[in-house]
This record gives sequence, C-alpha cells and structure tokens, in this order.
Amino acid sequence: MSVQFIADAEGKPAFAVLPYEEYRALIEALEDSEDIEALQRSAHERAEGREFIPDAVLGRLLDGDNPVRVWREYRGIPVSELAAQCEVTPSAISQIESGRRSPSVDLLRRLGHALNIDLELLVS
Repeated sequence: MSVQFIADAEGKPAFAVLPYEEYRALIEALEDSEDIEALQRSAHERAEGREFIPDAVLGRLLDGDNPVRVWREYRGIPVSELAAQCEVTPSAISQIESGRRSPSVDLLRRLGHALNIDLELLVS
C-alpha cells in the first residue's frame, strides 16, 4: 500500500493520502467485514430462537393490513381455532380482522399469546 503521511505543525501525522483505488479497496473490505459481522449476529440470534419477521408479513403490515389477520394467516391458524384459543367467537375474530371491532387489551394479550407474538405487533 502506498500511503503518504502529512504532518501537522508539531510534526505529528495529521493526514494519510493514498491512491483512490487503494482507498476503494479498503472501503470494500470494511463493508464486507461489517456484512460478515451482521450475518454472524443474525445466525447467533436465530440459534437462540429469535424469530425474524418475514418480508411478506412485514410488507402486508406496512401496507396497512390488519395485524391479527396477517399473523393468523402467517401462522396458518383458522379463524375458528384462534377464536377458541382466545375464548371468543369466530365472529368476534372476523370483526377484529375487518376493523369493525376493536379488541380490549385483555383480548389483545390473548391474541398475542395464541399467535406467539408480542402484544405490540398487534397494535397498528
């Protein structure tokens, strides 16, 4: 690597000048190492059981789809089964999913438990 150092008034190195191609190679190596570190963190979190939100689910949530419906469909749980787990009627779940009914905090907790997600993910 061909580097030229420029000193300050006290003679201490203040700047390092290097050819642009060498600079770009250093930046690419740094970015690669950051990507590798992020992948290692992700693999570690997955190994510890952390769940990641799939792109399709995130997209639907960002598009404004009802979070209860999005998560229920992602988990593959029929309306009747979710209703039974939450001790409400299938009609109540349908009304929540269509936006005609707002669930209580207690019902949100039960929905979160049944869908295996944090309560915050059910609140739009």
